[in-house]
Amino acid sequence: MVIARYQMFTQVYFHKTRRAFDYHLKNAMKKTLNGEKLPGTESIEEFLSLDDYAMWDRFMHQKSDPDCLSIINRNHIREVYSTPEVPHQVDEAELREKKSRLERAGLWFYEDKSERLWYKLGDSKNGDKAIMIISGEEKSARPLSYYSSIVKNMGEVKQIRIYVKPEYRIRAKEALR
Repeated sequence: MVIARYQMFTQVYFHKTRRAFDYHLKNAMKKTLNGEKLPGTESIEEFLSLDDYAMWDRFMHQKSDPDCLSIINRNHIREVYSTPEVPHQVDEAELREKKSRLERAGLWFYEDKSERLWYKLGDSKNGDKAIMIISGEEKSARPLSYYSSIVKNMGEVKQIRIYVKPEYRIRAKEALR
């Protein structure tokens, strides 16, 4: 289960195309929803009416918005650079250089940070807490990473990607050489 959860984060949740569409979806929803946010619990019927079809209809009525149009045409921003899942200082220096090159070339870009300690549980009051395992006669609780070398060696994902508009992809690749 632990390995499957790790794979879900690295292969699905943090997939480059999914992250690109997340960018467009977030911006398109801000544009098409009143007040740039989802309806609150005071209008639960309106909230529940916002299914895929309702949002698609809203996007279709906002074709002048580039993010709505990107979703409709399935023409998302494109990745031109990516760090490893756990970047080192050398990777971070290379990222800064790549961003500088794109800026000098006058190209718009979006920096996406896929950050998550995949094996922790969210706790809004106390921050993230490690998965705890209770064992032994003394019934002491220790983090899962204490018992599992696999979990211990699978660090936090901190991958950073740079995306550009589809029409700038070739120019961006040239600028990044």
